[in-house]
Amino acid sequence: MKNFYFLFLIMAVIIAACSTVDLAEKRQEVIPSALSNTEFFLYAPDALKSQGFTIVSSNEADGSLRASRTVEDKFRIDYIFYYDFEKRAVNVTTINTIKTPEGEITEYYTLEDYNSDYKSYFHPTLSAIKNHISKKVM
Repeated sequence: MKNFYFLFLIMAVIIAACSTVDLAEKRQEVIPSALSNTEFFLYAPDALKSQGFTIVSSNEADGSLRASRTVEDKFRIDYIFYYDFEKRAVNVTTINTIKTPEGEITEYYTLEDYNSDYKSYFHPTLSAIKNHISKKVM
């Protein structure tokens, strides 16, 4: 019977290890867009600014937009948006750079996979943008 419990414990540890999301792995959110590229660029910068983000770069012609927000010099959330003209979708990479005494840690988030300690700093903004640009598609 002891062997059964030991085997069960080992299997539980393996399952937990396999199901853990590696936030250091680059990931991207793909959002189908009901908005044209021009409409996206009319909406997104203002939406980001209203949530405390600074527009770092914006190029409507190639469909790229980058925004950043630093919180108390402890971490920085960056959004990199790319409007895919062919698929009429917006690709979003969310990057959190966390400052620690040992250096910087970089984590990549989606709306489903993220570090819950930082959810309130990126999730509401990205959710609002996703809901706005995809509302006619759904």
